[in-house]
Amino acid sequence: MKLKSTLFAGVLAASLSVPAFANEGTVATPLPQFTAADTQMLFEQDAKPMRLAVLSQQEMKETEGAFLNFAIGGAAGFGFYAASNWYNNRPITWQGSLYSIGTGALTGGVGGALIRASGGGIAGNVAWRPNILASNFGFSQYRSYRGW
Repeated sequence: MKLKSTLFAGVLAASLSVPAFANEGTVATPLPQFTAADTQMLFEQDAKPMRLAVLSQQEMKETEGAFLNFAIGGAAGFGFYAASNWYNNRPITWQGSLYSIGTGALTGGVGGALIRASGGGIAGNVAWRPNILASNFGFSQYRSYRGW
């Protein structure tokens, strides 16, 4: 049983660490520096009112269902928490349940938005899925550290 867990952890760590070995190399041209004009534009202190607009019907339709990734992520977070505690004969606590639901919703909702923002499909998943899995794994390690 211990060997199975160790092998699983090793395969998971190896699959998540592949993007970390990207070769940055040396930069051939120096990076641009901020000028005084750029700084003034960034921290502009004018008192002009902001122009706001009402969303059109098309924009409203595009945002419908945006909560679905959060709901599915929260359900999956609790499901994996309950399954792992049941498998390891540990009690399911309120703190652990709420923490797992919250972190699942956060990584599911934000991760889904990041994947869509980067073009979706295979490219979006390749770009963001390892980061989402790594952050979710980190959150679960904190939960285990706290004893939830």
